[in-house]
Amino acid sequence: MLYFQDLMPEKIGSATTLYANTSRVGWIIAGSVDGVMVEIWSYHALFWLAIG
Repeated sequence: MLYFQDLMPEKIGSATTLYANTSRVGWIIAGSVDGVMVEIWSYHALFWLAIG
């Protein structure tokens, strides 16, 4: 959050909102990608991806 606030020092509230919204968008995108991976391969692929 501090990174966004440093980028926009004159608009601290907007920077905080931007940070919060990008986090939520990331969760939505990650959930969608996970669902596609499970449909194509299996849920095991998620664990292999997490392991590296």
